[in-house]
Formats: sequence, C-alpha cells, structure tokens
Amino acid sequence: MSRPVACARSVLEQESPLTLIRSIVAVHGLKGNAFRTWTHKSTTPGGDVFWLRDLLPAEVPNARILTYGYDSDPGKVFESASTNMVHHHATTLVAELHYFRRVG
Repeated sequence: MSRPVACARSVLEQESPLTLIRSIVAVHGLKGNAFRTWTHKSTTPGGDVFWLRDLLPAEVPNARILTYGYDSDPGKVFESASTNMVHHHATTLVAELHYFRRVG
C-alpha cells in the first residue's frame, strides 16, 4: 500500500469543534517532514518534544493545530514540472484544510 504524497494531519484530539476559534497549520520546508521538523530530539529515551502537540496548545488554547506533509525532495522540486508540482501541493493543502473545517 502506498502512502499519500501530501496529507494534513491533526496534531491533537479536540473535544469540541465548537470551541475552536483559530487554526494553525505547520508546513515544513525542503527536506522536511510533517512531524520530525517540529520535534526536538532528546538524549533521554522518551524525552522527545513534539512542540506542536506538547507546547503550543498551552500557548494558544482553542486552536485546531494541523501539520501538513508533502514530498519535499529538492531533486523533484527543481525538475521541469516543478511549477505543476508546487501547484498540486497547494491545491492538495487547500482541499485538506477544507476537509478539516467541514469535519471539525
């Protein structure tokens, strides 16, 4: 089974969509990852901090926090079809955000 090229994922399980007053979408850069980019690796086992989940909710309560992952291989970005690829990622991001707003 292949995994999707691009996908938005909720970082937290929210209690009620009615209490959400803002959305935060974290988008990584080239060679990034939807989760590793936002994680501080600890030298202590189990001490990693995924700051979108572990720190940000305390600072921004009532927020829907999403991370968006996509294929960010720089070799592919600079291919001749790079404009179409960027447009595809943008379209997919908008579609995913629309889905999360509808679902709550």
